[in-house]
Amino acid sequence: MRIQRIVNTLICLVLGTGALSLAVAQAPVVPSRVVSRVDDSKLVELKGNTHFLARAQYDKGRVDPQLPMERMQLVLQRSAEQEAALEAFMAEQTDPKSPNYHHWLEPEEFGALYGPSDSDIAAVTNWLANRGFRVDSVAKGRVTIEFSGTALQVQDAFHTEMHNYVVNGKAHIANDRDPQIPEALAPVVTGIASLHDFFPTHQSQLGRYVRMNRDTHKVTPIGLPEGGVHTEYGYTQTNGVLNEDVAPYDFAAMYNLTPLWNAGITGKGVTIAIAAQTDINLNDVTTFRKFFGLSKFTGTAKMVLNGADPGTIQGSVVENTLDTEWAGASAPDANVLVVASKGTATSSGGLLSIEYIIDQLKQCHAARPGHFDVTALFGVKFGLQQQMKHPQNTVHRRTNLMAHVGQEVALGLVG
Repeated sequence: MRIQRIVNTLICLVLGTGALSLAVAQAPVVPSRVVSRVDDSKLVELKGNTHFLARAQYDKGRVDPQLPMERMQLVLQRSAEQEAALEAFMAEQTDPKSPNYHHWLEPEEFGALYGPSDSDIAAVTNWLANRGFRVDSVAKGRVTIEFSGTALQVQDAFHTEMHNYVVNGKAHIANDRDPQIPEALAPVVTGIASLHDFFPTHQSQLGRYVRMNRDTHKVTPIGLPEGGVHTEYGYTQTNGVLNEDVAPYDFAAMYNLTPLWNAGITGKGVTIAIAAQTDINLNDVTTFRKFFGLSKFTGTAKMVLNGADPGTIQGSVVENTLDTEWAGASAPDANVLVVASKGTATSSGGLLSIEYIIDQLKQCHAARPGHFDVTALFGVKFGLQQQMKHPQNTVHRRTNLMAHVGQEVALGLVG
């Protein structure tokens, strides 16, 4: 495992559930913003909701109108007043002099304070149902509404067409233009995620296999023409590039985790959630921990399914296995929950897992009764930055929710 791959490819999010201070304990009455009749003849365009690769030169025509489009996300927005109040509250969360210092919100509290009103949510869900969609759920943080339907229903309701595209030899589907919604809903709806399958892709690159002598811990790279035995985890390839692979205890020494471990700060009582889009083999995690001397710690790893089982997806399984192994390597007494979601025609499994983790905090808590600190570690080595090109995008909105609920979002580390 190379240092750069570890450091530059993780987003960490700490979600706490400390009690709210008096300053935010009483949720204000949220004014409704859907104040006129929802009229499908009066439309507004949701700008920035077409993928940048859905271009005419790649277009191969419409998809089957009966194509199932499951678990789409209608992305909601705050009022200007809510946005200002949220920014002020976020500043207080990091101000040691404020009564709201380190007072984190649970999703329901966030939604009550900064989400649309009950009346607005009802107006949007009723409209979706009237257009033939199945409303699957409303996020507790009131950032998204999950709904399902067909390509034809999307076309009829949102006035956009779902097309086939071929980009760099790979087939995709996407909407061909920005969708439209009734003008009355525009104050609370900012976009749809997603109407395409240009999903984030894994960024990991596997190195060569090596063979370790269990007694001497010397490593022999397999398949290199020069052969030979190399000490520790460093060896030079034929092109002169030095590979310096890092084991868990190397990582702990380099990033000063060893003093924390020696002081008993090892992640005990903390649950780490991995946003995955594939099943992983938990035996691989056990082998990793045993091989690198982590078995003396008490951390565990378990799978949690968000809906249908995605099975094993090649490529992604490497990413999500590494995420799980290295989460446990950094906090060896923590319990790791691998939340796996099956992607749909236009919704990435990884992003569905992020939504689930944020929305189901209490279920994560239930995995460790009596422990109320949940750290969500999202493996975003899937080119997530490509999904953040427009402020209307659901990734941006979810990240905003994460930042204000959890505070510890390091977007600079997206790799």
